[in-house]
Amino acid sequence: MKRFILILALGLMLPSTYAVSTEALITEIRQHYHSIHQQRPKLKGKEFDAGLQATEGVEAKAFRDAKGELKLIKTIAYGEMGKTFSEYYFQSQQLIFVLTSTHRYNAPMYVDEKAAKELGVAPFDPKKTVVTEDRYYFNQGQLIRWLDNKKRSIAPTQPAFVTQGKAMLQMSQHLVSKAQAAQ
Repeated sequence: MKRFILILALGLMLPSTYAVSTEALITEIRQHYHSIHQQRPKLKGKEFDAGLQATEGVEAKAFRDAKGELKLIKTIAYGEMGKTFSEYYFQSQQLIFVLTSTHRYNAPMYVDEKAAKELGVAPFDPKKTVVTEDRYYFNQGQLIRWLDNKKRSIAPTQPAFVTQGKAMLQMSQHLVSKAQAAQ
């Protein structure tokens, strides 16, 4: 009976231990994120060809500290109906955080009043651009938290959580290899 109670008590403690350790990791990641932002003016930035496709082009820039350690990669993918800013943060060669900000236009930028009238649609209006942000936290090559546009945590049990985590890691590895080749 004592053994059963001990096993039950341990089972009840594990989820809260996981939550505490995840929260501690998130706090640490946020500290590194803020540290990189403070260092940003001192980081050396270099543009590189990301080898990515977008209808209106892609810009990519890697930022390194004085020792040459990669701290941040920023990309902007331009499309006809919007653009996506992505920032990949690194600590000790490991991806720790990704911030994506997607700007969706109400119409293509080239649809002015005249073209809109001819097409029977609304013209491009920058005030109608919808911006969404997602935040991805990583530890040892694993996505540990995903916050959606409303800063809601996506459950790790959701299939999209695993898929998105893998996609972000693959993209960061691709960008790192392209940035290193451009050095």
